[in-house]
Amino acid sequence: MKKNFKKKVLLSIFVLLILFVINIFWSTGFFRTIENKFEGKILKKVNLTGAEDISISKIDSFAIISSTNRKSFPNTEQETGGLYFLDLKNKNYDPIHLTANFKKPFAPHGISIFKKDSVNFIAAINHTKEGEFIEIFELFGTKLTHKKTLE
Repeated sequence: MKKNFKKKVLLSIFVLLILFVINIFWSTGFFRTIENKFEGKILKKVNLTGAEDISISKIDSFAIISSTNRKSFPNTEQETGGLYFLDLKNKNYDPIHLTANFKKPFAPHGISIFKKDSVNFIAAINHTKEGEFIEIFELFGTKLTHKKTLE
């Protein structure tokens, strides 16, 4: 009699556990079908490997794109990347590599643009093998000058 009761309790717990797991999958949309809909128009495909973040200056009509060639996770070697300038007034949308002459290891991720006294500054998170840093740059036209590194 006790064995039979024990089996019923274990079976009930098992059924409740299965129902709980199904509820989690159902409520998080696991069984949902997603349709890819795009009703816009592609103006131009910009070929940047690992483009991660885009920050747009609406006032000056340009975008800064952070791009890093991410090979693996966790990374076993220093990844390389850059910041790119995209003029939104010019309809050819050709990105200009701003950090080609930056001498430190650079694998940018998050970026922000802020303007102070008509000068645009860019802050970029830099993921290096030595640690995480914030690189501060000054942007004048399409010339980027490194100002400082925050640890």
